[in-house]
Order: sequence, then C-alpha cells, then structure tokens
Amino acid sequence: MASGAERTVSSAFVFCSFRLTIYVQHHTARCRIGSIDISIKKAFTARAFDITTKDLATQSQPGRQFFGIHASNDGRVMIFAGGVPLKRDGKVVGAVGVSGGSGEQDHAVAMAGAEAF
Repeated sequence: MASGAERTVSSAFVFCSFRLTIYVQHHTARCRIGSIDISIKKAFTARAFDITTKDLATQSQPGRQFFGIHASNDGRVMIFAGGVPLKRDGKVVGAVGVSGGSGEQDHAVAMAGAEAF
C-alpha cells in the first residue's frame, strides 16, 4: 500500500516561517476550497505550539491537558493531523500544513515536506 506522500490526493500545502509568514502556498486543481484554509491553520498551529497537529490532537481530547485548545487564538488552532514544525539544526524555523486527504495522508505528506526541508 502506498503512503500518503505517494498517493494522488487533491490537497493544499502551506509553508510558513518562524514568524508565521506564508512563503509557499499551493493547491492542486481539484482541491476543496476549505482545505486551503485548513492547511494554513495547520501550519499556524504547528508553529504556534511547536508540535505536530497530530500530537496536539491526541493531547486535546476530553480529560487531556490541552482539551479546548482548538477554541483559542480566534479559532485558528487546528487539531487535525497534517501540521508539522520545520526544524533546522534542532530549532523550529517554520511549519508546513497539508489538508485534503485523510489525517493519515495529510500527516505523511507534511512529514515528507518537513524531511525534505
């Protein structure tokens, strides 16, 4: 079975800087419009908290330490898998956000982008 990074999925991709400036934003031809906004919010979340959105999603379930975090930051926090911090020399320098596939696919594509970075 192919990984999310190897499948053809209509997705939106965003790379942002340490200060959350969007440097690259791309979406495939059949990408859902909502996926564009979600990818931006995933990148924001990964950078704002320096954690993958997949890991944050686990920690934000009822009874966990970050329950309710998705309601913070004027609704910009996204707790779906697909946001990954970008690191250089062990320091977070930005983030990537991907949306359009399943959470597993989005995370795999975002991780591939982070590894390529």
